[in-house]
Amino acid sequence: MDMASVLLQPQGEDVARISWYIRNRLSKHQETFSVTEKCPKPVITAIHGGCIGAGVDLITACDICYCAQDAFFQVKEVDMGVASDVGTLQRLPRVIGGQSLVNELAFTARKLMADEALSSGLVSRVFPDKEALFDAAFSLAAEISSKSPVAVQGTKVNLLYARDHPVADSLHFVGSVFFWPVTVRLPFQSSQSEISGPLYAVFSDWWATSYPPIFIGPTLIFPASSVAMALFLQRNWNMSMLQTDDIMKSVQAAMEKKELKSVTFSRL
Repeated sequence: MDMASVLLQPQGEDVARISWYIRNRLSKHQETFSVTEKCPKPVITAIHGGCIGAGVDLITACDICYCAQDAFFQVKEVDMGVASDVGTLQRLPRVIGGQSLVNELAFTARKLMADEALSSGLVSRVFPDKEALFDAAFSLAAEISSKSPVAVQGTKVNLLYARDHPVADSLHFVGSVFFWPVTVRLPFQSSQSEISGPLYAVFSDWWATSYPPIFIGPTLIFPASSVAMALFLQRNWNMSMLQTDDIMKSVQAAMEKKELKSVTFSRL
């Protein structure tokens, strides 16, 4: 109520100054939801019961949404005499994808029940009760946290960039026109015959059939002409991200048929 009184009855008489003041306050309020989206770590939501108004603003800024069967969602602002102004109208169309459904929910404030939320893509899974919901959410968080933080957080950055930019710009962001030799020193002794098969299985999409890696003892050298390889140094995002030790830790675990949960990655 204090926030509402400040916004609806600001001090002063000058219309321009009052409008500027309200704009600044609203921008700060919007940012309290946007910081969730900007968080480099994946944010998981577990919804049970009603998710109304600001709740929808919040979950649309998150990365993964689960809900219980008793959950429902409402873009309630239209019943309050205002347009939603802190994120729902901007993010919900990108989450659901069906503009007609978004318009219906925003114009009518009707409840979107759990099953319809699942079919429309607002949530990715529905659980019978709150306990099962929380168990699944924590299990998912544990699964994600077992992977390289460089890979996970890098994936989120690129997904968000791709959402807001054309494909060509997004590829330019993550890629580059420059190709350089990459030397990788394996943290274990292996012969070429021992490593070629497993390495090909891991990097089959990237393997340059005409320019395979060169093996010199425990060292692999990926030629500059290996255009199909994804282990080249890239000008933008991957220029630094591909230099992480997490790549070899992940590859070694895959070759040794170990789960990533057994690998210790440094905090990011």
